[in-house]
Amino acid sequence: SIVMKHALVGHRAAVNVVDFDKKLKSDPEMGEMLDTFRGWEEETQTDFVKDLLKEMRHQQHWSIEQALRPYLLRDFISSLPVYVSEHILSYLDASSLCLAEQVSKRWRSIIINGHLWRRLIIRNVNTLEIWRRCGKLRGWLPQLYRPGEYPCEFYRELYPKIVHDLKMTNTMWKDGEIQFRKIDCASHDSKGVYCLQYDDEKIISGLRDNTIKIWDLRTLKNTMTLTGHTGSVLCMQYNEDIIITGSSDASIRVWDVKTGEQITMMIHHCDAVLHLRFEDGIMVSCSKDRTIAVWTMGKTNSAHSIVMKHALVGHRAAVNVVDFDKKLKSDPEMGEMLDTFRGWEEETQTDFVKDLLKEMRHQQHWSIEQALRPYLLRDFISSLPVYVSEHILSYLDASSLCLAEQVSKRWRSIIINGHLWRRLIIRNVNTLEIWRRCGKLRGWLPQLYRPGEYPCEFYRELYPKIVHDLKMTNTMWKDGEIQFRKIDCASHDSKGVYCLQYDDEKIISGLRDNTIKIWDLRTLKNTMTLTGHTGSVLCMQYNEDIIITGSSDASIRVWDVKTGEQITMMIHHCDAVLHLRFEDGIMVSCSKDRTIAVWTMGKTNSAHSIVMKHALVGHRAAVNVVDFDKKYIVSASGDRTIKVWGTESCEFVRTLSGHTRGIACLQYRGSLVVSGSSDCTIKLWDVEVGVILRTLEGHDELVRCIRFDSNRIVSGAYDGRIKVWDLEAALDPRCAANQICIRTISEHKGRVFRLQFDQFQIVSSSHDDTIVIFDFLSPHDYYSDFKCLPGGSPALVSDCSGIMRLDSANSLDSLDSAC
Repeated sequence: SIVMKHALVGHRAAVNVVDFDKKLKSDPEMGEMLDTFRGWEEETQTDFVKDLLKEMRHQQHWSIEQALRPYLLRDFISSLPVYVSEHILSYLDASSLCLAEQVSKRWRSIIINGHLWRRLIIRNVNTLEIWRRCGKLRGWLPQLYRPGEYPCEFYRELYPKIVHDLKMTNTMWKDGEIQFRKIDCASHDSKGVYCLQYDDEKIISGLRDNTIKIWDLRTLKNTMTLTGHTGSVLCMQYNEDIIITGSSDASIRVWDVKTGEQITMMIHHCDAVLHLRFEDGIMVSCSKDRTIAVWTMGKTNSAHSIVMKHALVGHRAAVNVVDFDKKLKSDPEMGEMLDTFRGWEEETQTDFVKDLLKEMRHQQHWSIEQALRPYLLRDFISSLPVYVSEHILSYLDASSLCLAEQVSKRWRSIIINGHLWRRLIIRNVNTLEIWRRCGKLRGWLPQLYRPGEYPCEFYRELYPKIVHDLKMTNTMWKDGEIQFRKIDCASHDSKGVYCLQYDDEKIISGLRDNTIKIWDLRTLKNTMTLTGHTGSVLCMQYNEDIIITGSSDASIRVWDVKTGEQITMMIHHCDAVLHLRFEDGIMVSCSKDRTIAVWTMGKTNSAHSIVMKHALVGHRAAVNVVDFDKKYIVSASGDRTIKVWGTESCEFVRTLSGHTRGIACLQYRGSLVVSGSSDCTIKLWDVEVGVILRTLEGHDELVRCIRFDSNRIVSGAYDGRIKVWDLEAALDPRCAANQICIRTISEHKGRVFRLQFDQFQIVSSSHDDTIVIFDFLSPHDYYSDFKCLPGGSPALVSDCSGIMRLDSANSLDSLDSAC
């Protein structure tokens, strides 16, 4: 049976000797198997590799397992951002979470602060029906969705109690005293219940008397009876929309689960339908006629799209029951591949498993725990073109870049010659406003864009100086000596500055004397005065083109920010306009007339396209302040409530109640609302669920203005004081109330009407007719001894600009009575 198969040609002289091994045969098969493997889902891939490992010897396991251990033991959790670490650890089970808490203080902190025990319970509730049912029956289910009301330890102690409860329930199945309730189906002629299914609210049963009966699970009363079959109802299944039943009359019928009406009937089998199952667009039925029918139902399991696809024949008697899953297709392929795999030598098997690992994702690598080390420790940076290596390493943060410099001379050369420290600083400047502002104030920003003038080491030495500078600035907010400058607005008759906004170059303020004044931020001189309002200017906002102001004369006016000319005037409100905000083509204003107006401005926020769209009515007193994003409009009023409205629909969503007197100010961002009131308190709210997260006390009079960013809350009040609060501490239920206020500033001699702040300064205005600029930039120049900095460090500049989202203050004339 020897037959010539191939002739190999390629040598240019006599071929003196030849040898071969079995890899010539297996390579094509391996390629086909790899192609099949790539087409599977991740779970199937993981299961298959585990099956392969069962076929391998200990020496092969050792070869693959050895490479994985260092990767698994690497403390990646501590080096990742907190939210990423929390997400990874949230996949652990209870025993693993207990062990993880013991790894280090850092791991324990992430687990506790991330509420991972609560998230573990929620995951079990969402995936395990027994947990959901237990929570509903025992009453602890609602507590999972009010995390601010319970400390983190509450959920850690709750978990073992639930496990014990379920364990005792399991014991009850064996020898506990069973409680039971009974339903008498009261069939007329033929007695018997052939099939049933139930959920939290109802039981649906198929009876021998040809009916389907629906029972209330709580009262055990019959709520509906479905008739139509002419034979006993032998099988059934339902979901939230439909009931499908099979009967001894050989028909399959579909019913509306809510109304009980028959939707359609299908007849394929020629004898009694004994069983059926449907899921994920497929239904399978079996019959006394010895056949199985496979039906398609569409992706939505729709009653109107059920079509018979296949009839399976093979049984020699009635087919009594049928079930199915999705593995019908992959199992035969997997079996054939396992047979092929068993015929290979150990080396070939090991190589093939490593090839499969190349096709799998990181999460699968962890599940399999095989052959990861060569990919993690291989020096791909040195083997790639320099420009590609530079691009990859440019994504590292500072600590990773320091470690990368120590890998080898090659890596250090790529980092230094690629100016990666300079590129890291530029990336921070482009993404973090505090870096951009620091660079502008300290004078090193222009040096980033002249790389030829400075050696590579210059930027490596610059980076830690910037970090230290920002750290010291953060310290200044707590206990540093504040530098301040003051503007005397010199109003003629009525004194007081109601609203302000600033940027890198100017401050624009709205005054009680009916004017808008523009000030140079560097010289503090008045550069322009805008007149036109016949009442106090109570609120304002501007961008690079226009200024929009609201006044006690009930008008909203639009001005050219460069020339100061009035462009247009709008009158909708019938009393003082207390506040307004505009962004992304939408403007929202509120008034003493108790209404909120929603305006459209076009995509360019143009002054010529402002049109009133909706008027929102619901408050019972003056609406003092409003804020919004793409999801919600949030308003606060002298009626002591905060109301939430849909931005797109302008429909009322919910009311937040908790203040005991009128609310004067608020800010809304993300899911957090911070409000200040005439009851002298500040409250933090979750806008999605309407609960109070924290109440801050410390002011002696009405809290008139409030702003917050990701780190701090800054408030101003009629007691003349400005307070700085730690936002993270305020949101931590474990933090004591006396640890939240980190600073009190008492510079104003009158009521504080309005403030705005960024990372380096607070700018505030007052009834005393002044604007005060508080500077938190460290007075020490950390760059003066910088040997690479030509000509020394530039002079300290103290004109800081605002980056916060903009809004305006309220009316003094209206607020006292409204609150």
